[in-house]
Amino acid sequence: MTLTKKYLRKVSKVLALHSSIRWLHIGCDEVFHLAECSRCERMVRDTLRSGEVATGWAAWAAMDEKLYVFVEHVKRVAKFVKEETSHRVSPIIWDDMLRRAPPGALRSSGLGDDLVEVMVWSYAEDASSLVPPRLWRAYSPFRHLWAAGAFKGAYREDANLPDLGRRVSATLSWTALLRRLGKSRLLSDQNNLRGFVLTGWSRYDHFAVLCELLPPSVPSLLLNLLLLRSPPPGSSPTLQQTTLDSWLRFLSCPDGVGRMTPKALYADENYWASAIEGCSFPGANALEATRRWPTLMAEAAIAEDTAERVGWLTEWHARRGFSSPWRVSKALQRETAMERELKRYRAETGRILSQYISSSAAEEWLQQKVDPVIERVEKMVMWARELVKKETWKRRTLSVPNSGANTNSKHS
Repeated sequence: MTLTKKYLRKVSKVLALHSSIRWLHIGCDEVFHLAECSRCERMVRDTLRSGEVATGWAAWAAMDEKLYVFVEHVKRVAKFVKEETSHRVSPIIWDDMLRRAPPGALRSSGLGDDLVEVMVWSYAEDASSLVPPRLWRAYSPFRHLWAAGAFKGAYREDANLPDLGRRVSATLSWTALLRRLGKSRLLSDQNNLRGFVLTGWSRYDHFAVLCELLPPSVPSLLLNLLLLRSPPPGSSPTLQQTTLDSWLRFLSCPDGVGRMTPKALYADENYWASAIEGCSFPGANALEATRRWPTLMAEAAIAEDTAERVGWLTEWHARRGFSSPWRVSKALQRETAMERELKRYRAETGRILSQYISSSAAEEWLQQKVDPVIERVEKMVMWARELVKKETWKRRTLSVPNSGANTNSKHS
């Protein structure tokens, strides 16, 4: 069975499971490796020579084989979705693979023949930098378009929390862009733009680490929805204090808790998370646990750095079993306390996250974020415990057999 057939079987299962849907997003973004194998190259050449491809589309396909392979795959999947659902479900695709295609190629490809609806996405603080007006003109063959921004998962691959200032700026830039497009008649048909989607990615791709989780990102989702529901006026809209006040009310913040200005929100990417401590919304405890992690990680790093920098608890000392037990005992107290704190945090956070997400996802987050720090602290504790046991020491100069380094130098 070919990969395409396996994929179509999965699509069929999704359609069967969600029998009442009107749209199905079939992805198709960021196809970095396309038409690179000899099989693809041969298939393209043979197909174009056969005369089976419409003349107009064949001419464009001959100039851009990658575009041809991409479009033909999308058409096959889209037609499958249409036929499986008696044309009740409309397939949606991301737009980025079409951005460099000439308008003539898009018109000739057949994609715009009511096959797919295109979702134009930009997560940049200036949406128009990625999707300028010329792109919307190029998408004129498509009867329906969507727009998409993000409330999380769009800034840094290993982020713990959304940068709310960036997310707000991006959404506001979208509202301004759509307003300009409407006035310029590029979106004059009210049915042309289906709607706006707020994405919330949890990892950048299938193999990537987890980024912002959904539970602690609920405040970002809420604030961006408020901005989309009631966009500020003007060509350069700004976040209004009234919107922030509504946001805090929806988060069930007690009087006096969470009060902030737009300027404060933008000034520090982490300020918002500490400002709404004490508010009662779904995911509040997950936000508090996630917010604590960078601080705890920094404390562990400082303790580790201090232990090594003061000069008695380094890997050099541990490898040689050579240090001052009195000096090391002080570091041992600090590192042992830090080890207890980290393990307590791990247990508590695991319980909290498991209230909202699968236990495997919670465990993955802990293994990626917390466990490496615990392991480093455990190593320091192990070194210290061995060193404080010492009652006799070798004379200098010291060396360690098979250390992989020249330990007999004048600096040993």
